[in-house]
Parts: sequence; C-alpha cells; structure tokens
Amino acid sequence: MSHLQEESAIQANDCPDGWVNSTSSGSCYKLMKSQETYSAAKNICEQHNAQAVSLNTKEELEFVWQYVSNELTSYKHFWIGLNRVNTTSDWQWEDGTSLCIAASAFWDVGEPNNFGSKQENNAHVRSNSKVNDVSGSRISYFVCEMKLLDPK
Repeated sequence: MSHLQEESAIQANDCPDGWVNSTSSGSCYKLMKSQETYSAAKNICEQHNAQAVSLNTKEELEFVWQYVSNELTSYKHFWIGLNRVNTTSDWQWEDGTSLCIAASAFWDVGEPNNFGSKQENNAHVRSNSKVNDVSGSRISYFVCEMKLLDPK
C-alpha cells in the first residue's frame, strides 16, 4: 500500500458525508461536479485524501458508471485515474497497478487510438460507459476514490 493509500484508507463502511460506498470494491467514491483538466482533477482528489478512481473490475466500472449516471443529467463523461507516460508506454492506474480489465469490457470501439496524434495519455469514461483515451488538457467531471481498511 502506498503512502497516499495508507493516509486515505478509512474504516470499512465509514465513508465521509457525500461519498458512496461499494462493499464489493472496498472503496468510497465521490463524483466531483466541477469540470477540470486531468492534472487538476488528480490534485483535487489528493486534497480529499483520495486518488482518481481506479476501475479494477468490470463490476467496479459498472458501479461507478451507475453512480455517475444517477448524479449527472447530461454530459456524463468523467476522468478516471488511468494514464500512461507517453503514447508507446503501458496504461497504469494512479495507484501504480496495471490495467487488468478485458479490453472488450473496458475500451470503447477503436480505443485507445491516440486520435490525431494528440498525445492522448489519459482516459475518461464516456456516456456509453466505455473508456476513451483523451488528452489531459481537456476538461471533464471526475471521480475520486478512497480505499477502505478491512475491519480487524
């Protein structure tokens, strides 16, 4: 567990006000309703002792997508904590783990594509619940994730 994860981990079922709990993932989530660049979104999550969301299973992707869908009435695109150093490197989550969801369950058709060679090294979820690679300079809503500690 990284230093940030240790600081942001809280007791199970003890999400702060305004955060939602997923018992299957062991995390709390919060949709931030301001639209920010990827870097700004990441910094705001860190200010909340959290990180940009890592979607480690198809079920977690579906849970977070449903949560966002219930909160937003339009433009349901949102940043996730997935990025790469450059267009030839592997995709990684902010927590340092590799992308492990099957591509067909995760990426939108034809993605990732680095469209127009725009250095699309970040990712967001589209309105269809599939992931798209995009430039971090775009603005979007974002979801922060706070890991829960297992009760002892």
